[in-house]
Amino acid sequence: MPFAKLQTYPSGGVPVTRWGNEDDAFEDVAEGIAVAVEKLLEERRKTDSGKQDRQPLTIQEALAQLETEHERSRSEQVRQNPVEPTKQEKQPSPAQAEEWVRLESESNQRAGRSYEEQPRSQTTLAVAANVHPNPAFEPMPLVSTSGKGANKSMMIGAGMIAVTVILGGIRLTSFQGSQPSAVSPSVRVPSPSATATTTPSSASEILFKQGREKWLKGDNKAAIDDFDQAIQINPDYSAAYNSRGAARSALGENQAAIADYNQAIEINKNWEHLGLYAAYSNRGVSHFALGENEAAIADYNQAIKLKPDFALAFHNRGDVRSKLGENEAAIADFDQAIKLNSNFAPSYFKRGIAHSDLGKNEAAIADFNQAIKLKPDYSRAYNGRGLSRFASGQKQEAIADFDQAIAINKNWEDIGVYAAYSNRGDVRAELTEYQAAIADYTQAIELKPDYFPAFKGRGNAFSRSKEYSAAIADYTQAIKLDPNDAAVFKNRGSAHYTLKDYPAAIADLDRAIELEPDFAYAYHDRGNAHSFSGNKQGAIADLQKAVELYRKQGDSDEWLERALNRLKELQG
Repeated sequence: MPFAKLQTYPSGGVPVTRWGNEDDAFEDVAEGIAVAVEKLLEERRKTDSGKQDRQPLTIQEALAQLETEHERSRSEQVRQNPVEPTKQEKQPSPAQAEEWVRLESESNQRAGRSYEEQPRSQTTLAVAANVHPNPAFEPMPLVSTSGKGANKSMMIGAGMIAVTVILGGIRLTSFQGSQPSAVSPSVRVPSPSATATTTPSSASEILFKQGREKWLKGDNKAAIDDFDQAIQINPDYSAAYNSRGAARSALGENQAAIADYNQAIEINKNWEHLGLYAAYSNRGVSHFALGENEAAIADYNQAIKLKPDFALAFHNRGDVRSKLGENEAAIADFDQAIKLNSNFAPSYFKRGIAHSDLGKNEAAIADFNQAIKLKPDYSRAYNGRGLSRFASGQKQEAIADFDQAIAINKNWEDIGVYAAYSNRGDVRAELTEYQAAIADYTQAIELKPDYFPAFKGRGNAFSRSKEYSAAIADYTQAIKLDPNDAAVFKNRGSAHYTLKDYPAAIADLDRAIELEPDFAYAYHDRGNAHSFSGNKQGAIADLQKAVELYRKQGDSDEWLERALNRLKELQG
């Protein structure tokens, strides 16, 4: 056999975990295996010389024979030198561990398209434009939010970016759907070492490394195949379970991913191991993707308990808290993440979103500036800064930011592109550039045909352009996508009222008031619609309610005066 004088690999029999760079150790192992396989193939060729009826040995068969010989050799070594490997030998050094989980770049941020989420929304200013000539009877102004501002239409193009980390690299993906992938990261960190009780054989290590490389390239299905084989060879290979979970999660198979993370945690539950906090953090990402926010926070808490300087877990927990509207707590988590890793642009980006949600636009702009400084092609950060500038009244600057976000992504489909088009449309509509706004909303809809904010925004732009039938069509589509937005029902009711379809107007305004009982504009419009339908008492009751709400809310003096004037006419 060609193995009689084969040296132990890595070179000199030094355990992989004792190498300064384990990737070098694995490469040394692979080179040694290649030499052994070549010797095996040469031995077969000599043995088979002149035998035409025997099939040549394949690489797979050679590896299988090598695996068998390797196990035989190991058994003989253990019999002759029965020394149990120490726990220290099986764990990476702290420096190696940190190197494995270090975020080196965001070059693969676009991978995993299936994980992109519906972008987080930002509050718009209520529209106060009058669209009808008769000041007494015109419908209330078009609104982007309901009376309490509960419905948000401005989109940041940023949900949750899953930053998945495995041995030797990272890959960022983002979520899609009503539940996450913000536009910002949550982090997966597959375990980079072997299990507590079993050192994987060289073949399983090679398969694991192959799977890692495929995963980094976004080839998740092929990566899973490699991890499957690694686990088949070594059923206690926790790193392979953890990494297979990351690949499954990237494919949207989060329940299966959680099962893998559970297995990785179960294998490692009785000992301190790098992969344990990684598995908890990764499982948190999958729980978040499924909308299981409390379970996600619990996992991040556990990851932080195991590794108090784990910046990514603080970042992920902040992401969940931001999703829950706990922005102050989210900012505290992002602060800690930035303190631990000041070069991770998504943490600044996410903190910017939280500041923006709190109305702290100056702080938000500062965070977006830093994110862009660290990552000049960070389209989502331009988009976020554009929103904060718009909210601060810097409309032209906001348009410039949305232009930049679109320019960066012009050659590929990305969540930031359709959000940026829609956001730019909102600013242009505010500047009364309605046709330009309609063009932007149309582009957003072409990129994402089920994008509610673009239909809502385009409906408003059509209405302001007095194209009421087109407005009604867009509002109708928006309602199909979200039947619980009071502002859309109010605006469609106003369009029906303008076209003198009073029954349809009243029906829509009824629904708007049902969804938002303190919606003053809706009462005002319904009062006018009742007055033209011959329902004088209904009109008076609605207008009185509108007056009450205007006075209580204190932000609509012009419309309060109009409601009072109309009441006098009806009661006079």
